[in-house]
Amino acid sequence: MDLIGYYRKLEEKSTPKQEFREMIAEACGVAPTTVSRWVYGEVIPEKLKREKISEVIGIPVEELFPNLQNDEA
Repeated sequence: MDLIGYYRKLEEKSTPKQEFREMIAEACGVAPTTVSRWVYGEVIPEKLKREKISEVIGIPVEELFPNLQNDEA
């Protein structure tokens, strides 16, 4: 499941999605708005941040960011 798919499966209420953005932002040392940009594919996080996201939510990087080339993953 890619990152947007994971995000969309969160409850429709704003709180779980907001909590998700804040949790990832804190883990990666960025603003929640940056996480939103990652989720919607506007920006791809750098490799170490992709790995941190993967670690936090328990989904392999390759699944979260399936459109990356092997050398980018």
